[in-house]
Amino acid sequence: QGIEFIHHTESNSIQRSEIFEFVKNNMKGNLTVCLSELILVTVALQLGEIGVLYGIFFALDKLFNSITQAVSNSAGIQFGKELSLNSLEAQLGPFVVIGFLNAILVSLISLVSLNFYSEFFTLSHYLSPIIGLVFFKSINTYFFKGILRQGGDIEWIKTVNIWITSFVKILISIFLVFVSYYGLSAELLFWALLVQSLVISLIISRRLISKRWFHEL
Repeated sequence: QGIEFIHHTESNSIQRSEIFEFVKNNMKGNLTVCLSELILVTVALQLGEIGVLYGIFFALDKLFNSITQAVSNSAGIQFGKELSLNSLEAQLGPFVVIGFLNAILVSLISLVSLNFYSEFFTLSHYLSPIIGLVFFKSINTYFFKGILRQGGDIEWIKTVNIWITSFVKILISIFLVFVSYYGLSAELLFWALLVQSLVISLIISRRLISKRWFHEL
């Protein structure tokens, strides 16, 4: 019984250590994303109408993201079951379809919402990059939280959040300062963010196809 107690205690200690590591990596990635987003919002709000538009997009993005979060959580639960039942192997096809359907739905909702605000702002120059940005952000959030995080790929997600999501947003903020100073078109903000989201989507696609993360669980 003494040996069993010691083994049980060590097992609990290992589990707590893994949980703390999971939380630490999650917090590092999310906090850096939040910080970079706050910097970008602060800079954007100095740019007049484009800054106000980004403020509206930033608020609506939380609504769009909440839909994706709900879908990601539901898909993640089922994906976790698939992994446990099939010895860490699961068919990605159905989950990919759900991710794209969700992105299309969220993009349509954002299009309707932004058309409403077009009565107050001139959005014709911005709708294309904004809708594209919403689409790819939905894709990225879904696969991050519904598939990769569910499979335990937290270290890789943290790296992407810190170096690609956060660092690039800070660079975009610096870029916007120069855009404002030299009087260039501030709509480049949305195109720059769209390119960033597209690059992240390509990186996620490569990660999923490689299935390297299956062997890192």
